Amino acid sequence: MTKPVIIFGAGASYDVIDSADHDHSPAYQPPLTNNLFSKEGCRGDLINLYPRMRKLMPEIRSRIKNRTLEEVLMGLAQEMGNMNEESRENRKLQLIEVELYLKILFTHVSDHYLPQKDVNNYVTFLTKLKDSNITEASIVTFNYDLFLDRALSHVFGYQYKTIADYHKNSIKYYKVHGSVDWHYPCSWTDIYDQIPNSDHALRIMNQLKSNLSLKNRPPTIKNEQEYHDHVIEMPHLAIPEPTDKGFQIEDHADMITNDLKKTNKVIVIGWSASDEYFVDLIAKNISTSQTELVVIGTKNAPKTFRKINSKVTELSKKWLNNPHISQKGFSGLWAEDEIQDAIFS
Repeated sequence: MTKPVIIFGAGASYDVIDSADHDHSPAYQPPLTNNLFSKEGCRGDLINLYPRMRKLMPEIRSRIKNRTLEEVLMGLAQEMGNMNEESRENRKLQLIEVELYLKILFTHVSDHYLPQKDVNNYVTFLTKLKDSNITEASIVTFNYDLFLDRALSHVFGYQYKTIADYHKNSIKYYKVHGSVDWHYPCSWTDIYDQIPNSDHALRIMNQLKSNLSLKNRPPTIKNEQEYHDHVIEMPHLAIPEPTDKGFQIEDHADMITNDLKKTNKVIVIGWSASDEYFVDLIAKNISTSQTELVVIGTKNAPKTFRKINSKVTELSKKWLNNPHISQKGFSGLWAEDEIQDAIFS
């Protein structure tokens, strides 16, 4: 029985609906990674909330051309070891503001972009998956938004109230880079009420984050009904711990490794394969000629295939000679019967 590993990248959420066929809010369209801090992709009203981050943006823009956002932010964090105390403190605050900006940006995107929450490409994909003979699958996403979470809830009835809920169902779900609704809840009510300005609040948040460990203090999910005004929310996204190999939750690396070893089909939608550690993970753990590869993207889809295939070849493995590649995007998938057959058969 096929147990596919399905990988969604930023391109999938960017193309979550066919904008030509749907009314939508262009200002809230999910930006692609390279546009997150560009003039085209930035929301000025949100950026103005974070003046320290704004000063860091030119450096992020210049570095992100050849690396993932997470790699760029980790590099900026690691540079603090060579800074004086004042500069180090400023860099910490800049990076906290980056995470706060990403959290609010993708919260707005999740809540305001789709005109109808139950009509989009994620819902269509999952409905076809549910209607197929596939009974188990693993879904991996590098996106912070909640489009896929809500589609899984709509189609399968899944509810994600704890981190364990993500991988307890027949359709496992991994959010490699974190999520806008993951956070560290820190109850510092007495201190927080006395903080006179955001600078002091950010310093306390930074101190809290530096003392937290993913191993002994896993993230929780914000439940709006249970949220209290005096909880300091630490966003749990974007900057992974150096020891976690790119994963926000260390255990997920082992879980996905196990899933890759069992699968005979890897499906990539809207992912550029720029996360090299994850390409390595695929190449090291898939079976050889038994694994089928389906890549769906735009003009860069063949390049994505070549990145993955070259790593597989480097490790002396052999992929199938007939990969399935589509350059029509997520929205164009529904007009390609052959690609759909490759995915859902």
